[in-house]
Amino acid sequence: MVTGGLAPDSSKEAQLCLLWSALQRTRSHLNSVTWDLDTQRSQHLAEMAEVRKSLEQIRFFTDHKDVLAHEIQNENDLLKDQMQRL
Repeated sequence: MVTGGLAPDSSKEAQLCLLWSALQRTRSHLNSVTWDLDTQRSQHLAEMAEVRKSLEQIRFFTDHKDVLAHEIQNENDLLKDQMQRL
């Protein structure tokens, strides 16, 4: 009967070779997954930087809109006062 890819009476050297091969495949897979994870982390960091930049722009434009709205309201109030005096 064959277990784990080797016959039970396989030599220690054959067993070690099989284990070594499994270790190499596992290391290779780990390296690949680690590279993918690092790539995704880098992409995520870049996306988060872009989101922060967009939020800053939104805050700036919102503040600017509020200032303009306040100025327009003041001007409207002034014009109403002038019209009432006329």
